[in-house]
Amino acid sequence: AIDAASSAGHGRVFLPRGVYHISHTLTLHANTVFMGAGPELSKIAFHANWNPTAEVPMIRTDDNASATTFLGFMSIYVRSDPLASDFMTLLDWRAGKNSMMVGLVPDAQWKVANDSQEKKFIRFSGSGGGRHYGLHGNVRKNAGNPGTRYILITGTSQPLSLYGQNAEITKFGPAAQANVEIINSSNIRIYGMKREGYSPSVIVKDSSNIALYSSGAMSGVHSTSLGAFMQILGNSNNIVMANVNPRDVANSPNGVTILTESITGLPSVSVSPWPNMLSIYKRGE
Repeated sequence: AIDAASSAGHGRVFLPRGVYHISHTLTLHANTVFMGAGPELSKIAFHANWNPTAEVPMIRTDDNASATTFLGFMSIYVRSDPLASDFMTLLDWRAGKNSMMVGLVPDAQWKVANDSQEKKFIRFSGSGGGRHYGLHGNVRKNAGNPGTRYILITGTSQPLSLYGQNAEITKFGPAAQANVEIINSSNIRIYGMKREGYSPSVIVKDSSNIALYSSGAMSGVHSTSLGAFMQILGNSNNIVMANVNPRDVANSPNGVTILTESITGLPSVSVSPWPNMLSIYKRGE
């Protein structure tokens, strides 16, 4: 249906109320408008016979900077059990600055056992950009692999904005080393962020023109061994972070550093140990 709608020129596919089991990755095209009846009504789920042996997304987009791809008003239920099939991720988004996600609820089998495979649940890569609202992720109770990320943004330069995103991939385990990681990318804005659990909220590495406005309710006993809530690393420049306000981390040993800057060739700087807040941080122009 997605291919046929794209070929017809309108790109529109509506998913009525129900659960739709898929056995392979769905590819959204540059003109696709893939819309459900609501995140609690329309659900895409894995078919029991889909047992991947390497990392694979349930949905990906064409790599197209001019794409107007839209995805929204549905939930995506990713497989995470048994551990032998624990390779599924949610999205590989490569549609450009005119694309959009709204009302999308990623979800997963909620389990206590640690995941064994490294996964990037939502990946922005290639020409990935656009405006994306309310990405809420209860995708992992224990992120057992240090390489797991809820959102990875890598190698993108298209304008990309995330509004009100909520990452909770490491709710009860200090393994994953970041909820959101931005690598070798530029032109990114995060407007409002919440997360729970043990891992750092955002790591920015070798990236520029990055801004985060407001990050609160970062609850949970943050693991100090994984570093600060916010980390600016490598050759990063032109970075702004404002109104960073952790809470409920009083049980963390020796407090928690809110932000660390470790720029190549310069001494590392750490600021604002909890219970202080971070009003504004700025590096570069």
